[in-house]
Amino acid sequence: MITSLKNTALGLVLSYLGSLPMGYLNLVGYQVYQKSGWESMAQYLFGVVVVELGIIYVTFRFAQKLITYRKLHRALEALSAVFMVVLAVVFFTQPQTLTAVDFQQHATPLLLGILLSGVNIIQLPFWTGWNLWLLQKEYLVRKRVVFYIVGAGIGTFLGMLTLILALDFFASQFLTFSRYLFTLILPLFFFAMGSYQGIAYWRKYHSTTV
Repeated sequence: MITSLKNTALGLVLSYLGSLPMGYLNLVGYQVYQKSGWESMAQYLFGVVVVELGIIYVTFRFAQKLITYRKLHRALEALSAVFMVVLAVVFFTQPQTLTAVDFQQHATPLLLGILLSGVNIIQLPFWTGWNLWLLQKEYLVRKRVVFYIVGAGIGTFLGMLTLILALDFFASQFLTFSRYLFTLILPLFFFAMGSYQGIAYWRKYHSTTV
């Protein structure tokens, strides 16, 4: 019982904290909430969580094997940094391109969550690294992995919900925040995140050659 609760808590805390940083999944969720309300937002979040649970299971099952493919892991880290910079450019030049309104013309909130979560490559190195570390430190019990995955799903849902409601609060209370959220604040945030990941990537793989 204690082991099951421990695994659940680990998954919940990791996924909750991992889902808090600003990302396009949270932004689309915020737009779904603004345009269509709670029910549509809940469907969207459920779609995101379903895909993430599958990714967590696969990376948990094959964490040791995945980490041996260093070229793949390295490529994913590089793509994560590039992805952030691309988002920054898109939001800065065409702030209305990535909107829930446009997406919902072609997909239900549930399908929208599944599709967007499926192309979120950032979560692959995140969960591969954490799952391998937890297994090496023996913080996780393989026979109780289902509790870890359930906890991760709950954490992702609550984390995204927290950020979506926080965005809605700030947008309603501060007109300047709402006005510049998609045109300035988010591009700068994504560019900073991409730059940070790029610098970290360079130091990790190239600084030793200096």
